[in-house]
Amino acid sequence: NPKQKQASSHVSFPLVVTEQLLYNSEEEQATNEDEDVYFNEDEDDDNDLLGQHVNFDTPEYDGGIEGAELPIPDINAGFTWIVYWIFKYQERYRLPDTAIDSLLKFVRYILVLVDENTYSKFPKTLYMARKLFGIGNQLIKFATCKKCCKLYAVKDLPTDQPYHCTFQDYPNHPMSNLRSYCNNIITKQIPTNQGMMFKPSLIFPIISIKRRLQQLYNTKGFEESCRKWTNQPNNEKELADIFDGRIWKTFEDPNNSQLFFRHEVANSHLGIMMNLDWFQPFDNSQYSVGVIYGVICNLPRSERFKNVKEKAGIGSEPFPGALLKPKKEANLPQDILKLLIEYYNSAYDNYFFISLSDIHNALPEAIGVLPKVTKFGRLRIGVEVIGSTFSARHIRSVNVLSQFILDDNHTTDIYPGQVQFFFEHTIHLPEGSKTHCLAFVRWYKKTENRKYRFHCQIDNDDLNICNIELWENEFYELSRDCIIPIHNILGRFVAGKMTIGKKNPKSYLSVIPINRKIHI
Repeated sequence: NPKQKQASSHVSFPLVVTEQLLYNSEEEQATNEDEDVYFNEDEDDDNDLLGQHVNFDTPEYDGGIEGAELPIPDINAGFTWIVYWIFKYQERYRLPDTAIDSLLKFVRYILVLVDENTYSKFPKTLYMARKLFGIGNQLIKFATCKKCCKLYAVKDLPTDQPYHCTFQDYPNHPMSNLRSYCNNIITKQIPTNQGMMFKPSLIFPIISIKRRLQQLYNTKGFEESCRKWTNQPNNEKELADIFDGRIWKTFEDPNNSQLFFRHEVANSHLGIMMNLDWFQPFDNSQYSVGVIYGVICNLPRSERFKNVKEKAGIGSEPFPGALLKPKKEANLPQDILKLLIEYYNSAYDNYFFISLSDIHNALPEAIGVLPKVTKFGRLRIGVEVIGSTFSARHIRSVNVLSQFILDDNHTTDIYPGQVQFFFEHTIHLPEGSKTHCLAFVRWYKKTENRKYRFHCQIDNDDLNICNIELWENEFYELSRDCIIPIHNILGRFVAGKMTIGKKNPKSYLSVIPINRKIHI
């Protein structure tokens, strides 16, 4: 067995609400101005240019903008807990919105029959139920110019006529053509029940920072996590985190002469770091979306970018890609099913899994594992497409690399393997069902001698790295490590053959890594 436990891979997704942007190509209106300009070389004019102010500020918005001041409901008050239970019911059994909408109407009908005065305000539709919890109403929207990116308040734009961008990049420039307005059309006609109306062509959505902080402070354990940095050891010679930096230690409170980051206000004085990230918003999307988001530096590093609760690197997390055809519903053979059960028992510390056929002899808390899976022949991660032996047409792209923690639990090594197939498998936990995206991989054996593995190494014999490594042409026997989350695929490699020795020549598998690493 080449390894004991799989190195976990964390998924980071930005904490921000986005919505689909509206695109509609409009021809940019270009204005040709008289090129006979008069240059005034007087120093006063130069000073005017230096002192001019370009108004590129975001429009002011009041607290009444969509979702900015929505109260967070108490789920223990009135009938709110019933709506909350219905949402949890939908989440656990993955029910469509249409089914939940019908369920809400039926529950309301029963409750009104019992006590009309108490339940008259129970949500009539799914939309009203979501509005009760503030779901989907937390966006602050600005109309955006596609040409210069100037933002406008949507409420300030006319709906009965097109609106042109009024931004001036150089309002006081002596050359008249450079003082011109952007003049790009930022609205388009959309048919509505009231007739044709002009709406923004592009929306820039943000969330209310105030509301998001309110949600975080209502989260159990958030304030305690914000105070953890005060227990960090103070080592002047070590720069391990932002707490050890000069700015964190010397930043002053603008309201008084005290330091801003103090132990007694560790959970209320927050340091927020701005980040920019890119991701694909939908499966099979041909474009990426850029997101600006804030990270609370008071939190421990393990929690700042955390958006996968409790578990990470077990295969149930989202990933930027999709499992691709060929696709087939099948039952796993008994030997592979045993490996899958062993994998789940290793991945989940608090649960015990067993084959469904043996459930009658198991403890009451045991969770049965069904053999039914959905097999896939290919996996797409970003722009990389990885094949498997399950898809004969893509046999050339079946070779992958993955990093494992070795037996000593301190060192890691990268192993080459051949993907047999990808598959989805669902287990039913007490808190709900979880679907895992996994890969069944056969791993190649190491060479008996390290010298053979790094045969192509140049110069430094003590450095265990080489552009081309040699491995045995045989696989290890089946073990739990043959099943890995697709998140733990590190990259691909090109396989070849190389023969070493003259008297007793032996053929090895040459592993040439493709210089593109996959990070999910």
